[in-house]
Amino acid sequence: MQLDALQRYQVIETISTSSLATVVKAYDKVMERMVAIKSIPASKKTAIRALREARTVALLNHPNIVTVYDFIETGNYYHLVMEYLEGLTLQKLIDQNAPIDTEVAVAIAMQVCRALENAHDNNIVHRDIKPDNILVLNSGLVKVMDFGVSKLSGVPITREGEIVGTFAYMSPEQATGQLVDERSDIWSTSVVLYQMLTGVNPFAASTARVSVNKILHTHPPAPNKLNPKIPQEICRIILKGLEKFPPDRFDLATDLRYKLQRHRCSTEEPPEVVK
Repeated sequence: MQLDALQRYQVIETISTSSLATVVKAYDKVMERMVAIKSIPASKKTAIRALREARTVALLNHPNIVTVYDFIETGNYYHLVMEYLEGLTLQKLIDQNAPIDTEVAVAIAMQVCRALENAHDNNIVHRDIKPDNILVLNSGLVKVMDFGVSKLSGVPITREGEIVGTFAYMSPEQATGQLVDERSDIWSTSVVLYQMLTGVNPFAASTARVSVNKILHTHPPAPNKLNPKIPQEICRIILKGLEKFPPDRFDLATDLRYKLQRHRCSTEEPPEVVK
């Protein structure tokens, strides 16, 4: 990774690394704050994704969405300079704690809904809501990350039939390469909530083909069949979010959040419940 052009940043440690990107913790010597720098190897495909993520998040300003401070291009890399956050991905929390307590899982999902409300209000569909893209901070605040495959609602940015995202969390319309809208993010959020409460992703499979077949043709069992502690009304909400036909789902992330709010027991704010 080449950070020579980023003299204002002092790298402290590597947070994560993969073939797609490397993320480091760094100190911004100008603003005197810690930041996270996501460095993506330069190519035509990754350039499109990196630029889209930077421009998309620049349109958004919300407590439940990670803030991007800057986008910098150096010879072989694109760098996204973001706020540095202490916490764990939701995937790690699921791996360590599933099934997650209903009140906590609902409080996390409500915060994801708030992030999506802000994105959808700006005509942005995330298209890759999954536990790896949800960060749970030590304070209990939830941050939605990685808008690299997001799109403007109603505007195609991929060729017809081209599929982007993560199969096990894709809506039927997304999995078949159709134009998606806000209701696709509602499907993905419902999958995440199902997984938090049961420890199982109902559409996970050994191959993409099998996963898509389950998405298109399989109706998952009610979550309380796997975890009897889940209230019946929460199960109904999740299964409505997983309806195959988009008009049968909630129209808005706000609708999903209000339904969850109505059937939660705690009167505390969602971050307090998660904390």
